[in-house]
Amino acid sequence: MVHLTDNDSKLGGGMAKRGGLERVAVEPGRGVPASGVLWLWMALVCLSHGVLWATGTRQFLLAEAVEEGAAQVERRTRGEESEDVIRKEIRLQRDTLVFWRVIAAISDFVVAPLALAMRALIVAVAFSAVAATFGRPVRFAHGLAESMVYQGIWVAGIVLSSVLILVLQVTRVETSVLAFMPPGSYSGPLWVALRQVDGFAAIGWFCLAWSAWRRGQSNLAVALAVCVMLALLEAAVFASASLLVNLSMRLTLVPA
Repeated sequence: MVHLTDNDSKLGGGMAKRGGLERVAVEPGRGVPASGVLWLWMALVCLSHGVLWATGTRQFLLAEAVEEGAAQVERRTRGEESEDVIRKEIRLQRDTLVFWRVIAAISDFVVAPLALAMRALIVAVAFSAVAATFGRPVRFAHGLAESMVYQGIWVAGIVLSSVLILVLQVTRVETSVLAFMPPGSYSGPLWVALRQVDGFAAIGWFCLAWSAWRRGQSNLAVALAVCVMLALLEAAVFASASLLVNLSMRLTLVPA
């Protein structure tokens, strides 16, 4: 387990500088670069997603979404267009599958890993700004190092989902509140919004707030408020992108 200690006169008792690189203590007398911990998390995210691609789970979900779009095209154009036109539109809809596979791959292997780094950086900047505003120790480097370490909580959720998908032989496992919702049909916006309320993310944001309070950058109430605002902003960005992609896959060729 990574353990970080605080020190008022330095970046932290668990921090050391070697060749200009800050290092996070993992065990007494030894250390790894804080950036190395983040690279590990990013590699685990890519590995977890790679397993789903290798087993065909990801491709199945994409094909299913595109087929829903083809079905929408057929339902809405039936009786209004000729059979040849309908077949052509359905074929065009299915041809978009390659494009959506590329988009999904970029999301899984580029956006998802980089989101960890962006979250860690934004949190460190936010709490340093709060600390400077209230005349507290800024400790940006220490905060950034701890934020990198705590990204492992989000990674744990991704890894757990992938493992359960493989073990249970299902196509999707939810770690959000959707796991507790009763079976039924939900609108696209509601489904996407509920999916952002994730248990691992909630734990991660709380830990980030707690670590900022422990470093003395703010009191716990302010730290929690900052994390709630950042969490809502992140959820809004990811929900908007997810909704746009999901609706596009299902309704790409459907006239407004």
